[in-house]
Amino acid sequence: MDFSQFQAGLVNDGRTRAETDLTTFEEAIGLVLCDLLEELEIVQDLQVFHARTRGVRNRQLAIEAVGEDPVDGTTSIVVVLNTPDVDSSLKKTDIDRAVAGAEQFVRLATAGDLQPHLEESAPAYELAEYFRDRSSDTDRYRVEVVSNASATQGVKQLSFEPATIGGATMTFRVWDAARLHNTVSSSSQREPIEIVLGEEGEGVPCVHGGTTEDGIKTYLFTISGRHLASIYDDFGSRVLESNVRGFLSARGNVNKGIQWTLNNDPDMFLAFNNGLTTTATDVTLEQHSGALRIKSLKDWQIVNGGQTTASMWYFANQNKKRNPDKLANLDGASVQVKLVVVDDERASEIVPDIARYANSQNKVNLSDFSSNSPFQKLLDRQSRNVLAPSQEVQYDTRWFYERTRGAYENARARTSGARVREFDAHNPKSQKFDKLEVAKVENIWRFAPQVVSKGAQSSFLYFSELIAKEWNRDESQFNDAYYRDLIARLILFRSTRSHVQEAEWYTTGYLANIVAYGMSKFLYDLQDMFEEHLIDLGAIWREQSCDARVMENIDVACEAAREHLTRADRPQENVTQWAKQDLCWTSFRDTPLEYFETAEDVVVSEAERAVEVAAAKEERVEESKLLGYFDLFKVDPKTWPALKEFTGQNFALSEKETGVLRAMVTKNYVTEPQGKVLSSLLKKAEKEGFRA
Repeated sequence: MDFSQFQAGLVNDGRTRAETDLTTFEEAIGLVLCDLLEELEIVQDLQVFHARTRGVRNRQLAIEAVGEDPVDGTTSIVVVLNTPDVDSSLKKTDIDRAVAGAEQFVRLATAGDLQPHLEESAPAYELAEYFRDRSSDTDRYRVEVVSNASATQGVKQLSFEPATIGGATMTFRVWDAARLHNTVSSSSQREPIEIVLGEEGEGVPCVHGGTTEDGIKTYLFTISGRHLASIYDDFGSRVLESNVRGFLSARGNVNKGIQWTLNNDPDMFLAFNNGLTTTATDVTLEQHSGALRIKSLKDWQIVNGGQTTASMWYFANQNKKRNPDKLANLDGASVQVKLVVVDDERASEIVPDIARYANSQNKVNLSDFSSNSPFQKLLDRQSRNVLAPSQEVQYDTRWFYERTRGAYENARARTSGARVREFDAHNPKSQKFDKLEVAKVENIWRFAPQVVSKGAQSSFLYFSELIAKEWNRDESQFNDAYYRDLIARLILFRSTRSHVQEAEWYTTGYLANIVAYGMSKFLYDLQDMFEEHLIDLGAIWREQSCDARVMENIDVACEAAREHLTRADRPQENVTQWAKQDLCWTSFRDTPLEYFETAEDVVVSEAERAVEVAAAKEERVEESKLLGYFDLFKVDPKTWPALKEFTGQNFALSEKETGVLRAMVTKNYVTEPQGKVLSSLLKKAEKEGFRA
């Protein structure tokens, strides 16, 4: 997808969302850009406020959303500069006003000077209270100015001096349409991080550990604890590979052993600590006095050792305020680093594997959060193969799953002329969905609205952990029946959102929380009222919509959710923070509600559904076997001689395994029954440490 298509796509997404959400283009494009920042992992767990007010000298103060990174403790602040005109440019004066407005908003709010001038029901008031409540615990703010316009060349070179608010530092970055497009277009779908090593960039000594036949290089070196802490301070959790970041955010604690060593025996850190395993897509090397040195790294990712890195930063951050002399301990603490250099094209595929194997000896249950996980690939395939029933037209349509950002526009761009209209007809843009929305819908279905309320990334992490366990237990359950039910749940979610927005009792604010809590409550109460019955997802799938009986009953739960979330005696004043608490959900879950008699008409017995699910499950088992057989022939033929050598050195083979492996080595072909034996043997060898 070229830049003009990307930029036009942002505007079209904004207009589509404005129509769907019954809101203004300004607010809709803000949501589109916020979603994009989260997908690209630039920010974490955004809470949208769309706060607008006036400050000193009538300056406009506008903040779209805020997010908290649970790993590095940063509060992200998103400011949106939008335009419906794709030809307009982002000007320096616009950026300066946006930056100054965000800084003034936080400065006035934390001092309590903004709130007296605001209505308590206004989003700006709640956001101001949020900043004041968190001010004592906040060390760093990152203001992300994002726009669907492209900056002029002069603006691209802009750099902003950090501001200081209380004891916290505030930094600023600009994400114009061109920068967003470059990030989306990269194979990793994130902006590469450039790390300069050594004092004043002179590099660090290293040892070349070797190069594989396909060009993957390994190096070993050490860096000081102060340097590692500084890198983390500059880039935050962006240097952590997705799985590692997810693991740390779930644990949320600081390693006490590391803190003790840094405090009492920093010279022994190298001896006590296992160090880091890292990856990069490129490395700058030079010879210096006969020794090889690494000067810089492109797209550096820590795939093992995130706890060490975060703990280093924590030690530096705590002591720079209360005990600066202790910072010298970080100079004496050396950290060993293994670096694997993988080219950019293969990084998205290989880096998650390196992370998985690097963490195999730790008690880390790593889910594959990448778009290459088996579950994500299956959804992609199902979205192309399972057609939605036709309604007002004479042809079936697809729900288009965007496994990677921009997949829809890329697929559309590959067609031309009349075929574009055909593509649009069979793949309506309104039926596009992604992994973050899947996670949100599935967590609501699993009665976890408090998790959904924490934000998209936390919701996705929670769902990934669940789905990894369910997949490992029985992958055949994720069949075509599951996919149809998933789409039905998605339709129910979107219908509920639209219904709430049009409801007489709804004013503004907390829409996402109301929908999540209302849906979970309704689904929970249905299973309580009608034993061994479920909401009729089959009917929703067949009609591709929810009928009035569903919506009038779900309205009861959603209105009650609004009242519960905003009740005057809530334990936490900030509604969005209250919605994240387990107590918020359990107390609402146990509140009795009166539904309409028509609630009985929207359920179906589990027995009826079980017949369809069982048939789909058997079909999925057979499909999985067949796909697994064909996948054997995609494996590099060099794997099989390597496997033969590995098994000969590590464990004995049965006569059948020996014959099948010999056939694959000599002929590169086995029958389907033999393929089952070979697949089983390969998995057994991989558990013992075999790597192709």
